[in-house]
Amino acid sequence: WTYCFLGWSYAFAVRLPEALRLLQDAARRVRNPHPVYLALADILGRAGKRELAEAFLRRLVAQSAHLSQAHQGFGEILLGQGRLQEAQASFRKAIRLDPDLPWPHIFLGEALERLGRFELARRAWAAAERAKFKNALADLKLGDICLRHGLAHDARRHYLRSWKRDPGSAAAGGRMGDLHKGKGEFAEAVR
Repeated sequence: WTYCFLGWSYAFAVRLPEALRLLQDAARRVRNPHPVYLALADILGRAGKRELAEAFLRRLVAQSAHLSQAHQGFGEILLGQGRLQEAQASFRKAIRLDPDLPWPHIFLGEALERLGRFELARRAWAAAERAKFKNALADLKLGDICLRHGLAHDARRHYLRSWKRDPGSAAAGGRMGDLHKGKGEFAEAVR
């Protein structure tokens, strides 16, 4: 995982060639290259090289059909390309493999929402809320989804949970402030 974090660090510092070289080298060195392939695909997708990211993920899914994160990553690429039916199927595979991860449920909900299946999307998001291995980012995302659907009270609950999991998060605090500001609670917004 150290190689993955270094690769992401390079990528976010807009040093994409170095990130790709580091991760390709890591894939050759480590015994289990699956996290490295996921990091490579993520960085390539963020850099707009979706076809190459898709190729990495197709290879990973073929080699590791048991790996939930591979199906999730592949689904994310498909979702970004607007291939909603395929993305939905990939997220469902990820959920079957590991139902305790929140992200496949969250992304499945997004695919279903874009397909106009709002009740099924709501159920997917509720499953994400029940997932065991949530983190601050998952709660932040669920809060954003609630806010997008006019559920400010539920959004606040998720933002507070996110903030408690990561007290240094400016994102959760900022969103809480925006919620209060939107309701005219300016004293609360600046707290």
